[in-house]
Amino acid sequence: MSIRKNLSQNFFANALAYPEKTALFVDGREISYCELASRATAISRQLIYEVDSKATIALLGADTFDIYAALLGALHAGIPFVPLSPWFPTDYLRELISKASPSFLLFDRNGAKHINDISLPSLEISSVTNDDDWKYLSEPSFVEPESIVHIMFTSGSTGPSKMVGQTLANIDAYLKASQERYGFKVDDRVSHFNELGWDPYLLDLFGAWDVGATTFCVPKSSRLAPAAFIREHKLTTWYSVPSVVNLLERLGALKGELFPSLRLTLFVGEPLQPATVEKWLRAAPNTLVENVYGPTECTVVCTGYEIDPSALANSTTPGRSHLPLGTPYAGCEIAILDPERHFLTAGEEGEIAISGPQLSTGYIGEPEKSAHYFIKLKDSNGEEKRWYLTGDRGMVSNDGNLHFLGRVDGKIKVMGNRVEVEAVESAIMKVDGAGEVAVVAGPLADGLTKCLLAAARGNKIPARELKRRVVKLLPSYMVPRDFIPLEEFPLNHNGKLDRVVLRERLLALDECA
Repeated sequence: MSIRKNLSQNFFANALAYPEKTALFVDGREISYCELASRATAISRQLIYEVDSKATIALLGADTFDIYAALLGALHAGIPFVPLSPWFPTDYLRELISKASPSFLLFDRNGAKHINDISLPSLEISSVTNDDDWKYLSEPSFVEPESIVHIMFTSGSTGPSKMVGQTLANIDAYLKASQERYGFKVDDRVSHFNELGWDPYLLDLFGAWDVGATTFCVPKSSRLAPAAFIREHKLTTWYSVPSVVNLLERLGALKGELFPSLRLTLFVGEPLQPATVEKWLRAAPNTLVENVYGPTECTVVCTGYEIDPSALANSTTPGRSHLPLGTPYAGCEIAILDPERHFLTAGEEGEIAISGPQLSTGYIGEPEKSAHYFIKLKDSNGEEKRWYLTGDRGMVSNDGNLHFLGRVDGKIKVMGNRVEVEAVESAIMKVDGAGEVAVVAGPLADGLTKCLLAAARGNKIPARELKRRVVKLLPSYMVPRDFIPLEEFPLNHNGKLDRVVLRERLLALDECA
């Protein structure tokens, strides 16, 4: 199957086929395909005038018609871009811009507050003169399959942020595999919960726009409690981190059969618990739920586990409380490697490695890191393939499902014993009434961890009672010294648990106790 010539190709084709159909709901209003396409082509012409064709630009904005038109305009012009969130601190934005070195920046009204502190030629998107002649849209620029479309920053949870360039071929393979798996249709109403700086946005937008469907941008004010938004707009697809479900429940906003319109739910970014799925299915009884997994280096996600509600209680990863990661997307391959990078068989634990057309070219400007994580290996047939070493531990069970077992580098030493915090969390959350628990390394003495600390939220039993029960489940060195109640866990810009910030917070609270 041939690769599209431009990521925006199908969007612009659908603008001609369905000009008056709503392409995007954002900022409280519906935007038609023809209006969005017209605005995008005007921005494309401006970019071609302002920017060298081989340059990279930055897009600084969120939750506005302008920023999505600018994204499509950059694609139409064939210019790679770096999406940046205006909700980031200015100093952090300057750090990302310094690393990516874009030659130009487009910003919307939400990004405007940072502009005086950023030394980069820039243009406010709203100043671009519109083009109303949408019936004569120019064809999107031809982009080579191996050309970078956008640059994503990794979350930096295991060190400084790295830049990953996803190519047109990578993204095209991902979108085709997603369409094959989920079957988006023209009447779908797809959530856009994921910010532009995190690559799951690709499915939010192009999963819909590739087939002429509608994307609904969840406003910032609704992201902590999106129930009313889902219901009001009769969404058919929901895609987010699973912690959204637990937050809705704590707010009392998750009621039975609340979301009858949902047909597909994808959860990503965090271990998915059966209890979370049960809560969601009560609210969305007609939805198929998949637990999806994949690193940015492998273009969004590359495995999915389709959940059977009738077998939910017996579906967890052996020895853990979370659900499997499932089977590979079309074209992708999963392997488990030992420390010497030998391929392991079903049931054996090791590092998860991924191969296939979604594999990015590596880390931009960091050849040594690329060479370390992106390697070539020969399989049992002598065929050499390129693999990405994820740093995640896992195993493939006899039924072919991938299981997540924590980070390869996620162990710490407590009293001379190696401890994996995800394993401790899984054990604690098996206690009735434990709620959600996040475990971090406690205070250090002579460079060694003295104990573990745990944050707890939504627990229905007192912290003292929870600890008493955990003592019966785990060796003493694995039992957190304190269970500290928090109303919210800190999240990074991708919506994942920020263990660095959490540890700082718990250490401060522990000292005050």
